[in-house]
Amino acid sequence: MSEGKVQTRLVAVGKDAPIGKSPLLFYAVGRNELIKVPAENVVACMEEIRLLETVVENYHAEIERLQGDLSNYEAMMMSCDEEDPECVRYKAEFEKNIASGQKKVDKANQALREILVSLSSLDDESNVIVELIPIRRNDGNAQSFRMCYMRSQVVDRLTSKVELKPIAQDGATSLADDVLEKGEVVWDYIYSQLKDQSISKTLKTDFTWFDEWLKKDKDTVDLYKWTKELNKQLNFKYSREPSSKEQSRDGKVELSGEAQLARWTYGASGLTGELTPLEGKARLKANAESNLSLFEAKGSIDYYRPSGGLKLMYELDDKQVLQLGMLRVHAFISMSGAVGASIAAEVNVDLEVAQGGIKARGTKGELVPMGPPGSQQSIILMEEDKNEQKAEATLEAFIGGKAEAFARMQLEWKSPEVDHEFKPFAITGAGVAAYAGMNFAGNFSVSYQNGRFRIRAKAGICLGLGASGEVSYEVDAKLVREFATWTYYQLKNSDFIYLKFIEDTAFEVLTNILTLSIAYGQAIEDFMYDLPQEISSKVDGLVQDIVDGINNASYVKDYSEASKRASVMKSIIDADDERLSILPPEAKSKLIALLIKTDSYDKYLPANRDYSVLVSEFTIFGSMTDRKEAILKLLNYVQSFSEYKNIMQRVNSLKGRKHSYKHGEDIVLEFLGMGEEDYPYPISSKYRDELILIKKRLRVVASKGTIVVKNDTEEYQKQPNVIEGFDSPCYNQTHCVFNGNEFDYA
Repeated sequence: MSEGKVQTRLVAVGKDAPIGKSPLLFYAVGRNELIKVPAENVVACMEEIRLLETVVENYHAEIERLQGDLSNYEAMMMSCDEEDPECVRYKAEFEKNIASGQKKVDKANQALREILVSLSSLDDESNVIVELIPIRRNDGNAQSFRMCYMRSQVVDRLTSKVELKPIAQDGATSLADDVLEKGEVVWDYIYSQLKDQSISKTLKTDFTWFDEWLKKDKDTVDLYKWTKELNKQLNFKYSREPSSKEQSRDGKVELSGEAQLARWTYGASGLTGELTPLEGKARLKANAESNLSLFEAKGSIDYYRPSGGLKLMYELDDKQVLQLGMLRVHAFISMSGAVGASIAAEVNVDLEVAQGGIKARGTKGELVPMGPPGSQQSIILMEEDKNEQKAEATLEAFIGGKAEAFARMQLEWKSPEVDHEFKPFAITGAGVAAYAGMNFAGNFSVSYQNGRFRIRAKAGICLGLGASGEVSYEVDAKLVREFATWTYYQLKNSDFIYLKFIEDTAFEVLTNILTLSIAYGQAIEDFMYDLPQEISSKVDGLVQDIVDGINNASYVKDYSEASKRASVMKSIIDADDERLSILPPEAKSKLIALLIKTDSYDKYLPANRDYSVLVSEFTIFGSMTDRKEAILKLLNYVQSFSEYKNIMQRVNSLKGRKHSYKHGEDIVLEFLGMGEEDYPYPISSKYRDELILIKKRLRVVASKGTIVVKNDTEEYQKQPNVIEGFDSPCYNQTHCVFNGNEFDYA
């Protein structure tokens, strides 16, 4: 902002007289006071107003400029070939611009913080932000009004106060509410205070124009235009929907000290110049859309963090680090009052799991260490990170603030299944309060509680550098399929090692509900019972019905129990790629274990063999062909030899107990070869040979970042070890997946 621009705005506060020649008069919002600035102190007061205006406006302007650089960088990264020398050159230039922009934002933020740290607690009020409306200024623009801000210590030192007579209306709990009625600012109340004879006499000496000012058309008076705009915004917000009429009684114009502090940090003065200040829109964060309701000092921020996503790493026992993919958070923060001011004024955020949701507040930080979009990484550790950065305590000015900010977030991963764009797979929800005060191992863990998968993480793991505190996400019914997909790809990207951050119980639940979903041909969410034991019991019931039930049935009289097992075969054979491709090896082994268990009746049952096949596919030797087809279909989705071994280690136990993979392989080979003879196909089936062929064609290590495809396809054989762009940033937008209107966007 140029000095000339600031000076032009501030001269307009006076009435056709140079600054320093005439005293000034302001209405102090929420205080029932007029503020008199004697002529000799006008310059000093104007410097204070200019300073408070400039530090906020410069900070917001630098964020806006940085956003332009980020947008250009994102557009370039999405459209160019990173191996193209010209692209490399442009990338370097854009990253240089981003680094420069981040430095400017940090510098502007430091200037703003220097003002903020000088403020006292709101409960103290010895040095707080005071919102001022000039009583008279150049009023050529009838549509505009002016708002100014000063620190109360400066007000006390350089001005004198004229107390206004309280309205003493029923229900007023503070001076700030004294001029309100049904939530609106009442101009007649303020006007009657100003018109009071004693007030008029007090002011006449220094402000000879005051009596004439009282006679002016109210539509030309800043103070009236201010009340009119506040009320207009109040009524607009609470009358947009017919159902909001009753709610409008709860909404009100906020004139408290907290509200004034928030409006100042949101940019209610400098950003709008001669336009109506309360209509101002400010960018409070880079990569964010802000929705500000300045009349009640509320706001919301909808943003993606970190920009482009971060690389999620996993530390193994031997301290090797694997990259599992990319994460980001789509955050929605609803804020008001002092805490809203801290979020607007600070670079970073601190999150706290609390009753009612996740509390948020602003904390000190810098953008420069965050680097260009997509460059951050976080490492999942299974023990406490002793180097974890603790958030610096919130600014002293915000201690004692009564308002709170609550965050809702959806955790998103870069999915190969949607062209490597981000998709949500977990959200913060009401259940997070159960975690408050509980310790958990490491910095990222997945559990299962009360019918939902829960992900608890240190904030920095998901939101990147500078974020502190912790976040708890949950997976509801509509996200469980995406969560299961994310889990399988974490296994695939790590080549099916044991991921300790997924608790054993949670992984068993996921395995069981996926097994049940396939076995019964139903949706995954149908089996998300409250307790893990209920889900295990459902699996036990399946085993009892399908495997053991036939022992109580006569082949001649009844083979309905065998028909139940046939329904499992049919479900597998009929299942599409979307359902079978995300089965973890433990679920594949459970289903195979169900199918390979035999008894004396099995080879004679029509339910175990399909006689409707074409004659060219009919074999004389070989039994239970449908069950074998189902097994081989499951194994066609195996992505590496490591996954194959995981499956074979468990096929001898429906409880998932491990044996040597060779032992399990021999069991499956024996079943597949049952009834076969040493004759060529189609005289005898060759399912045993098909398993050997599957094993031979498997990759030694699973391809990282590629989509799951059948291992009998050419695409599978051509997949690279790591797909190009596996750790490249992505900037796609996603929709909010919260139910209904759970989240208030101010």
